[in-house]
Amino acid sequence: ARYLSITRDTPITFKSSLIELWAPVFITLGLILPANFSTAALMFSMVLMLVYVGMYPLKYIGAIIGIGFAAIAVFVLLSHAMPNFKLFTRVKTWENRIENYMQHKPGEDDYQISKAKSAIATGGLYGLGPGKSVQKNFLPQSSSDFIYAIIVEEYGFFGAFALITLYMIMMIRIVMIASKM
Repeated sequence: ARYLSITRDTPITFKSSLIELWAPVFITLGLILPANFSTAALMFSMVLMLVYVGMYPLKYIGAIIGIGFAAIAVFVLLSHAMPNFKLFTRVKTWENRIENYMQHKPGEDDYQISKAKSAIATGGLYGLGPGKSVQKNFLPQSSSDFIYAIIVEEYGFFGAFALITLYMIMMIRIVMIASKM
């Protein structure tokens, strides 16, 4: 955001933005990627949205996306070339998740999905009350990956609807603010 505000009045060149804008982004993402792909992907997406809103040229954004995909491909290829290197231990997990997703049959629920559905079903209209969730003890990553299911169990349909409404209001406000720029 700082780089885009400084260069707002001058034409942006790909070469200068590569060093001043994208080098810090890719270094940061490179440090996060080996441990947590999803966080790195979300951060990359947020940076792409930021530069899009900041009027960064679309042809440069396309080039950066290409560089990002190439970097991930090199990372995965290196992990296959050096499977015992500690930096690449999570790549096999990513591949297993993609493989499991591709082999998943509709209608089949795994343990986590069935526990999340159970949490939502026991929430009812009003929920069990704050802190009284039962499924949070059985759901892995209940405080992050399955937080919405736990919210529905504790606060019920009305609490879940209120939360979605608040998020929608926030999204509308963000769009309104962004459109005024």
